[in-house]
Amino acid sequence: MFNLPAREHRSFIMGNPPIVRAVVQIVFPPAMRLATPEGAAELQDLLGGLFQMEPAEQDAALRISFGNPGHATQGFQFRHADGYRLSVTTENIVLTIDHRYSDRAAFANVLETALSAVRQVGKVTEYLRVGVRYINAAPASIGDFRTWFKPEFTGWAGGEILGADSHRTWVLITQINRDNLDSPITTGVVRYGYVPTGVGSDVTVSAAGTHPSFIADIDLGSQRPAIFDVVALLELFRTINHEVAALFEHTLSDDGASHFALAAKE
Repeated sequence: MFNLPAREHRSFIMGNPPIVRAVVQIVFPPAMRLATPEGAAELQDLLGGLFQMEPAEQDAALRISFGNPGHATQGFQFRHADGYRLSVTTENIVLTIDHRYSDRAAFANVLETALSAVRQVGKVTEYLRVGVRYINAAPASIGDFRTWFKPEFTGWAGGEILGADSHRTWVLITQINRDNLDSPITTGVVRYGYVPTGVGSDVTVSAAGTHPSFIADIDLGSQRPAIFDVVALLELFRTINHEVAALFEHTLSDDGASHFALAAKE
């Protein structure tokens, strides 16, 4: 999707990852049974011991929206022992995890369980949109921000044009729209920059929520309707995940790669 320079290694791991929130959302035509008590009970049975139902609206981070926010729909929320939160409504499923995110494979395993349950209970046969969003943030000085990331990423916030006494807040938002039929990714929003007051406690309870921090919020999606096939959806998630990771890797300077302990996967 991105015109990034060819690299010897495109798959990598980070020993010091800055991820504070990972979110996947799948939107589908209304499936009213997902909002009924019977549907909730069947969802709980299929989710087994992995998830437990909790009161609605307990986690504000589940309300992070993709694209244009739609009207609220009735649904249920579930909590996972490893920190995942699952929201299921009549029109979408949202799976999110905070800074306890470990890796793509673990996320995909939990997503597979959730997708299978929603498909069976809601009799969902089609999806309208898939969104994958990774929010990276960590406490940093403006000097750290300038050192860890390339100049084309830091923009004016990383330059000398602003005076030392300026209250620096710089977040650049880039909107992506694609018509290339060869790419499953059709839309995206990339937010990146430096936020002296933190990225917000509604996004993370880590120090990046309230302390001066950088932010690299990458939200990519596919708006091509297709059959709600769990295997195909997981493959689409992996494809989008790879693009998100490649973009973040490209933003890093050599110092940044060292700080976040970037290393090629074996």
